[in-house]
Amino acid sequence: MEVLLDNLYKKLKAKNQYKEFEQKYSLLKTDEDRVKFTMNIFKENDIKFEINGKEKNKSDATQYNEKATKLYISQKKSGKTMDLDSIIKLYTKSVAYAPANSYILSLAYANRSLALFKARLYRDCIDDIEHALLVGCPEKLKIKLDARKVRCREILDSPNSTPERRNFRELEQASKQLEKVDLNAKTMKIVKKTTQNSDESVSKNNEFIKLDGNRNLPQVPNDNEEIPGASSAIKLVYSEEFGRHVVATRDIEPGEVLAVQQGYVSNLFPENFYSHCIYCMKQTWSGIPCDKCVYAIYCSENCRKAAWIKHHDIECQVVGPLIEVGMENLGLMSLRLLVTAYKETEDLKVLKNHLKVIDSLTDPRTRGFTGKILDDKKYASVYTLETNSENRPNDDLFERSFKAAYITFVLAKKTEIFGKILPSGDLGNLKDHQWFTFVGGLIMRHQQIIPNNAHMACEFYRSEESLSLVPHEHGSALMPFFSLFNHSCVPSVFLGGFGNKIAAISTRVIKKNQQIFDNYGMHYVHIRDKRSRQTYLQRRFFFVCKCEACTDVCLNAHGPESYMFTGLGSLANARIHKALKNLNKYFKMFMFGNDDIIEDSEAVVEDLNNMLKVLEEYVDLYCCAEAIKIFSIWEKVYSLRGNRWQSVNV
Repeated sequence: MEVLLDNLYKKLKAKNQYKEFEQKYSLLKTDEDRVKFTMNIFKENDIKFEINGKEKNKSDATQYNEKATKLYISQKKSGKTMDLDSIIKLYTKSVAYAPANSYILSLAYANRSLALFKARLYRDCIDDIEHALLVGCPEKLKIKLDARKVRCREILDSPNSTPERRNFRELEQASKQLEKVDLNAKTMKIVKKTTQNSDESVSKNNEFIKLDGNRNLPQVPNDNEEIPGASSAIKLVYSEEFGRHVVATRDIEPGEVLAVQQGYVSNLFPENFYSHCIYCMKQTWSGIPCDKCVYAIYCSENCRKAAWIKHHDIECQVVGPLIEVGMENLGLMSLRLLVTAYKETEDLKVLKNHLKVIDSLTDPRTRGFTGKILDDKKYASVYTLETNSENRPNDDLFERSFKAAYITFVLAKKTEIFGKILPSGDLGNLKDHQWFTFVGGLIMRHQQIIPNNAHMACEFYRSEESLSLVPHEHGSALMPFFSLFNHSCVPSVFLGGFGNKIAAISTRVIKKNQQIFDNYGMHYVHIRDKRSRQTYLQRRFFFVCKCEACTDVCLNAHGPESYMFTGLGSLANARIHKALKNLNKYFKMFMFGNDDIIEDSEAVVEDLNNMLKVLEEYVDLYCCAEAIKIFSIWEKVYSLRGNRWQSVNV
C-alpha cells in the first residue's frame, strides 16, 4: 500500500497540486467526507487497484509439503534438535493451500501426522490421520496411517484395557492385507511391530502436555450492575480532566480480580495464520483449513463453523487481496470490526440509523452503553472509543482514508455486503454510492480507534539462551471497558491473557474513590528514563503523562532505594523483613526457570500480594527497590499462569 500511496503523492507533486490537496483535506470534518474526497483524488489521478489473492492450488500445496518433508528428513539424519515447529507449520500451509478433498490434502494431513507423532502430540496425530482417511488415500498410505493411529492409542490408553484390545484387532485386520499390497520393508516392519507387540507402549507421561490458557482463569464476582464481567469494587465515572475513567468503590487489596472480559473482536497477526486458530487465537498443531481460502486455519470444526457465521463468510474473499498489497494488522482488524458491526443488524441502513442515535446522546459517561450497561458484545461500546482525529496530522489521516477506501473497494468487488457485488470499474466511480462511503467512513474510524485502544494478545515463553520471559505477540483484541482505564507509568492493575479473555488484577492497594490506572506500554519498572516514556506516549496517544513517576522529583533524581535506608525504625523493618522472607527464593526460582513450581502455586501468588500490602503500609512502592523486585516477579508469575507459547522441537 505504501508504494501506491507514494505514487499518488508523486503525481500530485508533479502537477503542483499537493499543497492544494493538503489544504482541502485539512478542512474535512468527518471520516465519510475524507473517504469520499480520497476517492475523488483517485479518479482525478487515474489511480486503479488490482485485486489479487492467492487461491487453493495443487502446486503451492505440493511445494510446502515437499519442503516440510525435506526438512524433516535432513534434520532427522543430522541427529540434532529437530525444528518441528517449522516443519508442522509448513505442513499446515500445505493443508491450507490444498484444494478441498484432493489427494495432496490427504497427503499433507498424513505427513503432518508423522511430525505430530514425533512431537508427542498423539491426539493431534490421530486427528490428522482421521482427516487423511476421510479425504481418501491409497491403500499403502492407509495401512501406514492405521499403524500410526494404533501406536498413538497404545500410548494414550492402557494396553490391557478392552477398548485397546479392540484397537489392536483393527490393526490385525489391516495386517492381513499386507500380502496384497506391495509395501516397502520399513513399512512392513512398523506395522508388524505395532500389531504383534502390544507391550511396546510409551508412558502416558511422555505425551506432550499442552497448557490450556484457561487453566488459571481468574474468577470475578461479576456483580457490577453497569459493567458485565466486572466486580462491584469498581465503577465508571466522568470528569472534564480525565474523561471516562475507572475508580474504586471500596478499598482494594493487591491481587483482587477486578474484571474478566472477552471483548468485542480479536484478530490474529498474519504471521501466525498457520500456527494459531484464526477464530479463538489459540496455538494449534493439527489445524483444519477454510474450504474456500488459504488464509484461515482452525483448531476445531466448532471454531470453523463459528467463524463462518460471525465474520469469515464475508472476510473469506477479502483478506487475501489485503494481505497481497501489504495490508498490516490495522487494516485487517478494521475490516473485522466492520463485518462484526454489520452482523449485528445485517442491514447497513439499520446500522447507520443506530449510529445516529448514539451520536445524539449527550451524557459523556454513558456514551456507548446499551440500555443501562456497557455491553462489550455490542458495537456501540467500540464506536464511542477515542479516535484522536483532531490530533492527527493530515498525512496520517489521509493514509487511513486511502486504506479504508481500498478495503471498501475489495468488499464491493468480492462480497454482497452492499446488496450485490458492485459492477466492475475503478474505485473513483463508486464515490457517490451512499453505502460505499458510509462503510468506508466506518473503516477509517476503526483505523483511528484501534491504535489507541487495542490490547496486544501475548503468549509467553522462556528464551533458551537467557531463560528470560519473552512475549510472543500473536494478535490483538479490542476490549472496550479496559480502554477506559487511563494510563500511569506506575499502574495499579495488570492485564493478563487467559485463553481468549483478559483479566484485570490489582497490583497494589487502591483506596476508595482512587482512580485505577492501566499501563500503555511505558512501565516505570522497565523504562526508568522519563523522557523516553513521555516521548512515546505523546507521539502514540497524544497526551503528556503526569503520573507520580513522571512528576515525583525524588523518584526521578535517584530512583528506588531499599526500605532499610528510609529510617522506618527497627519494628517496621522487622515486620517488612518477615513479610519478604521468601522474596529471594522466588527470584531464584524464576531466574532458574522453575516455571511449573511457580505457576501452579497459589501460595506464591498470595505471598507476593501480601508482600506488596505490607510494604505499602510504610513506603511508596515505586520508590522502594524491594517493591520493584516484587512487581517484576509478580508480573512474570501471572504471565506464566496465563497464555503460553509452546515449542515442540525435539
